[in-house]
Amino acid sequence: MIKTEVLYVKKENSSIKQENLELKAKNNYYEEQFRLMQQRKFGSKSEKSDKNQLSLFDDMLNEAESQSEPATKEPEIEQITYARKKRTKESLIRNLPVEEVHHEIPEDERICNECGYSLHDMGNTTRDEIEIIPAKVMVKRHITHKYSCRNCENTGIDVNIITADAPKPLIKGSMATPSALSHIMTQKYMNAVPLYRQEKYMISLGVNLSRQTMSNWIIKSSEYLEHIYKRLHVHLLAQDIIHADETPVQVLKEENRKAKQKSYMWLYKSGDYDNMIVLYDYRTSRSHENPKQFLRGYKGYLNTDGYAAYAKLKGITLVGCLAHARRKFNDSMNVLPKEHHKESMAWIGFNYCNRLYNIEKAIKGLPLEERNRKRNESSKAIFDEFQKWVKEQTLTSLPKSAYGKAIIYANNQLPKVKNYLLDSRLNIDNNSAERSIKPFVIGRKNWLFSNTPKGAKSSALIYSIVETAKENNLKVHEYLRYLLTQLKEMESYSEEDLDKLLPWSETLPDSCKIQN
Repeated sequence: MIKTEVLYVKKENSSIKQENLELKAKNNYYEEQFRLMQQRKFGSKSEKSDKNQLSLFDDMLNEAESQSEPATKEPEIEQITYARKKRTKESLIRNLPVEEVHHEIPEDERICNECGYSLHDMGNTTRDEIEIIPAKVMVKRHITHKYSCRNCENTGIDVNIITADAPKPLIKGSMATPSALSHIMTQKYMNAVPLYRQEKYMISLGVNLSRQTMSNWIIKSSEYLEHIYKRLHVHLLAQDIIHADETPVQVLKEENRKAKQKSYMWLYKSGDYDNMIVLYDYRTSRSHENPKQFLRGYKGYLNTDGYAAYAKLKGITLVGCLAHARRKFNDSMNVLPKEHHKESMAWIGFNYCNRLYNIEKAIKGLPLEERNRKRNESSKAIFDEFQKWVKEQTLTSLPKSAYGKAIIYANNQLPKVKNYLLDSRLNIDNNSAERSIKPFVIGRKNWLFSNTPKGAKSSALIYSIVETAKENNLKVHEYLRYLLTQLKEMESYSEEDLDKLLPWSETLPDSCKIQN
C-alpha cells in the first residue's frame, strides 16, 4: 500500500515538474512578446549597432574572416556616413526664376545736399528673398470661331463653313485640363492628400469642385496614362534585375467579395543600373499567380523578401533580403534588457549581418568589376561562416522563441540572399522596393481604402507614373501635365511616339526636369 502511494506521489511530482517547465516556457514566451511589443511601440526603430559591437565581434571570427576585411578600416567607413556638405544660399535658389526689383532715387532728386551737383550711380547692394505664390484657379474659356463665304451665302451655292483649330478637351464634356489633373494627382499620389481634403482646399480657392468629380476625372484621365504604363512594363521585363514587394489594400465594392476582404497592391522596380522604373499592380489576392502573370517571359534576377509565392516562379533566379534577417535578430535582442544584448546569441547573428553591410557601404559607387572583386575577397568568406553558424544554431535554438524564429528564417533565406554575389549589380537586400512602396503605404493611412476596383487600378497606374518620375529626377506636376497634354492630342499610340514620353527620354522639355 505504501509502495503504491509512493509511486503515485512520484508520478504526480513528475507531472507537476513537467507542467512547471511548460508554464515557465510559456511565461518566457509571453515576456518576449511583451518586450518586443513595447520596443516596437516606444523604442527606437533603428537597427544600427553601436560603434563598439563590430570590433568586439572580430575576436570571434575565424582566420578567413579576419583576413577578408580588416576591422581597422570599418570606423573610417562609418565616418563617411556623417560627412555632410553645408548648403549655401546660392544652392537653395539657383534653379528658381528671378524677378529683379530695383530701388532707385528718382532722377530729379539725385542732387548732392552739400554742393548741389548731380549724383551718379556708383553701385548697389543685393538682397534675395524667397517669394511663394499660392495656387490660383482660373477659367480658360476656349472660343472657337467659324467662318463662311459671304458670296456663297448670297448666290445660294452650298455654304462652305470653316472652323478654326482648337486643342482637344482632355475629357469630352468636362472642364478638366492637364494642369488641373496634374495638380490633383500630385497632391493625392505624391503628397498623400486625400480628395476630401483637396475638396475643402478648392473651396478656399473659390471653386466648388467635389471629390466625386475629381475622382471621376482621375479614373478617366488614367486611360491616357495606361499607354505609358504598358510601355514601361515592356521596358521593365527587358531588364536583368527586378525588385518586388506587396502590401494590402482594402477595396469596398469588389464583385463577389466582402468589403473587409484584403486585396493587394504589388510593386515591381528595376535594378539600380538600368533606366529606373517603378510599377504598381492591383490584384485581389496574394497568390503566386499574380507575379507569374505580371512577369510572364521574364528570365532575370528577382530581388524579394521571404514570401513563399515568389519561390514558385519558374525560370527566375531569386535573390533574398538580408535586411529582413537582420531585423529578426534585432527583434530577438530587443526582447532582452539592453544591458544583456551583447550576451545574447542574436547579437552574433546581428553582427554577421552588419559586417556584410559594411562591405556594401565601402564598395558603393565603385565600378562593377571592382565591386565584384571586393565581394569575392571579403563578403564570400563572411557569408559562408554566417551560414555555417546559422546551421549549427538550428540544432539548439527553441523554434517558438524570437531567437529561434530568427534562426529558422535565416536558415531558410540565406541561400537565396547569397545569390547577390552572382552579379555585382545586385543588392544585398530588397530595401529599394520597400522604399518605393512606402509612398503608397503612407497615402493609404490617409485615404484608408479604395471605393471600386476601377479606382484601385487607376491609383496603381498613377502611383507608377509618379514614382517612376521621382526616380528619374523629374518634376512630378510638370511631367504629368506634359504627358496628359501630349497624349490627348495623339491619334495613335505607336511605340516610337510613346518612348519619346518616357521619363529618361532626351526629348522631354527642360521644364519637366529637376536641374542639379
